[in-house]
Amino acid sequence: MWAAAVPGREPAIKLFKRLTPIFRGPVSWPIVDPDRRNEFMRTTDALTTDLEFLAVALEPTFGTCDTEALREQNRYRRQQLVVLAGGVTGAVVGALEAVFAKAVWLGALVALLALLSVVYAQAMRKRRALEQYVDYRVRAERLRSLYFQYVTRVEPFGDDDRQDRLKAEVAVVKTQNAASGNGNPA
Repeated sequence: MWAAAVPGREPAIKLFKRLTPIFRGPVSWPIVDPDRRNEFMRTTDALTTDLEFLAVALEPTFGTCDTEALREQNRYRRQQLVVLAGGVTGAVVGALEAVFAKAVWLGALVALLALLSVVYAQAMRKRRALEQYVDYRVRAERLRSLYFQYVTRVEPFGDDDRQDRLKAEVAVVKTQNAASGNGNPA
């Protein structure tokens, strides 16, 4: 490809893959890059203890919520692409019907496409991909916030029972449902 010959540029196929994550499985990134975390852990024992505790108490739940959010986001995007493709197909067939006025079957095809679009849209609504995406994204971002609150030792993590408090907060985030209005468990 032409981009491969230009230094510092990604080949076009890699760029396409990077920009179209909806066709691949979701990849959750850690809250803090592992290499950077290892650098931080060499600075103080207290920070090392905190990061090791967070790796067990918070990061697995964050990874689950982040992955589910990405999965639902990709599902919603794919659904929107199908609706868009159905609309474009209906418009093209409708234009063909206008050009070939004597072809009655094109009108039936437009009606069939409209019916399929309505059925698909209803099925899409029942799967609630957008609501589930928002729910899991709120959970993941709440966990990210708790991570940094814990590391910086700000309230409510400024006292001696901070580990128990973090475990309780993570448990609340696991069970919360942002769509029902419980978006802020604290």
